[in-house]
Amino acid sequence: MGELNENEIKTILERAEQIHSATNFEYESEAAGLLKAAEEAGLPREAIELALKERLSSQQLPCVKGDLIFAPRQDGALHVARVIESKNSVIQAQFLRGTEVTLPIEKVIKADFQFGTKVQAHWPVHNWHKSTVIGFDLEGETVKLSDGWGFTKSFHLSEIRLPRKKNLFSSVATFFQKNSTIILAAIGLVIIAILLLGR
Repeated sequence: MGELNENEIKTILERAEQIHSATNFEYESEAAGLLKAAEEAGLPREAIELALKERLSSQQLPCVKGDLIFAPRQDGALHVARVIESKNSVIQAQFLRGTEVTLPIEKVIKADFQFGTKVQAHWPVHNWHKSTVIGFDLEGETVKLSDGWGFTKSFHLSEIRLPRKKNLFSSVATFFQKNSTIILAAIGLVIIAILLLGR
């Protein structure tokens, strides 16, 4: 892991204090009870915490003006945008590169740049690569990422995204569509080889 600067350390410590002094006692006791019961059932604490984090992050949180969200763009991936207005179940947002979009709230994800969050970034060597957040600067709109291979780099929020969810059927269909000529040629060669060997 690369060295953290003073602002990153301050942000991490502030977040740790917020987590430590959480005022939602009911949630804490509910989560503690769940953790204790699952541990007694023989499940590892790390697995329980991860499952709990996934479940809670999938619940839609209310968005207000100025919040950072991930919203879908034409490439199918979710890119960082800032909420302009949120009414009922519709959000109007502006991507950090300027384009505005209006979407139903279920199409967006509230942006989370806490330590350990997984995102994709366009690395010079890796192209779009899954990366881990190790620092976040809200004022500078940058996030410091680790590529998992020992390299760290700061990216502007407009340079990161969440990958599109892959649909297996459409992925297979796209593969065959893009490679139909090669696939048909290979099938033809197999048929010719079978006929020639059958003689």
